[in-house]
Amino acid sequence: MGWQGLDAGASPNPGGASGPNRLSGVAATSASNAWAVGFYPTAGAVGRTLVVRWNGTRWAQVPSPNPGGASGTNRLSGVAATSASNAWAVGTYVNGGAYRTLTLHWDGKAWTKVPSPNAGSGNNTLLGVAATSATNAWAVGYYAGPTATRTILEHWDGKSWTMISGPNPGASGSTLSGVAATSASDAWAVGFYVNGTGVSLGLLEHWTGTSWKQVPSPSPGSSTNARYGVAATSASNAWAVGNS
Repeated sequence: MGWQGLDAGASPNPGGASGPNRLSGVAATSASNAWAVGFYPTAGAVGRTLVVRWNGTRWAQVPSPNPGGASGTNRLSGVAATSASNAWAVGTYVNGGAYRTLTLHWDGKAWTKVPSPNAGSGNNTLLGVAATSATNAWAVGYYAGPTATRTILEHWDGKSWTMISGPNPGASGSTLSGVAATSASDAWAVGFYVNGTGVSLGLLEHWTGTSWKQVPSPSPGSSTNARYGVAATSASNAWAVGNS
């Protein structure tokens, strides 16, 4: 048996047939429980959060919060799930003229917005999320600081999201795009950073249970190297993908 494709009509497109209905992340816990997230436009709106669920038979849209308002920007970039009653979706929304981190939680009945920290008054965006249990999840992204972008690493401990410090090797900017976790003491985050000469280099960061450390990453490209996705099954087995 191979991969099976579903045509556009098999999944919800609330932005209309001609509108940019975009799905950016997917997660599954079983053959009858999967989530996909993204955003879609409405009249006068830049973006509304889009969450669809697979129940083993079909995809259906599930209501999701839009804290940026009816005419604002609300976007989801990543989703992670550990069971039918525990899932996280992350992204960004506009509040007061700046992009702010967005974390939504599924408790088995509804999606709700959960407060999440921001690195500063500038634009904050979350691009990826990973979870291993109801008390351990990571979200990553970037913050547009006064002079350069900086990585965002946030941890969920079952009660609240907390900003965790991590490496920012790029003199001209550092960004995290994806994250994977296998336990409370093992997680990987990937992205890229720009050095002082304008060269983009792949960025790998590892969580050991106490701190995030940069790990050397091959960067074969002469000017552009980046890592966008990562997956892991144990502390000794992980894969990262991107471009060079």
